[in-house]
Amino acid sequence: MIVIFAGNFAMNRIEGFFGQFSLIYIGNLKNESVITLLRIFDKKYVYYGKKGELPCGFKETTNLSITETDAKKDILGYSSNEWLISSDSIPEFKAWSTSEIKIKNPNVTTPYKDLGEVLLEFNTQLSLLDMNLTASSIEEKMISWESFKVSDDYQERSKEFMERKFRELFK
Repeated sequence: MIVIFAGNFAMNRIEGFFGQFSLIYIGNLKNESVITLLRIFDKKYVYYGKKGELPCGFKETTNLSITETDAKKDILGYSSNEWLISSDSIPEFKAWSTSEIKIKNPNVTTPYKDLGEVLLEFNTQLSLLDMNLTASSIEEKMISWESFKVSDDYQERSKEFMERKFRELFK
């Protein structure tokens, strides 16, 4: 997964199955909404999320608990804080984030949007796929604003349609 922050936007990009699919989340960090772009072979779909809505593909969590511990570790030169995260639907796990990268609402493209620091290591479940994500590099560079534009060849679909496609893809 590649995560890009630019201005008030974040983009998460996942590609897999030898290029047969791609998933892009474009998060508006200001109004906390997320656009989901899904490409499966030559089919392209988009869902425009509402403010505060969990991005497509993530399971709703009830009674989400995010608790900071006293533990610290270095990840890629950034002092990182340990968090214990759990809910009624996920077992407790450790996550690591840093406050040294100054971005407001950096996690709106994840189920952990209430955590105000940039996540560098965490677990999540995307549809039926369990993932453990760890930052492997961090770099600053210029990026074109065109990267955040939804091209006209994406067909707008409902959230239910997108969720069904996720389940079919990750069976």
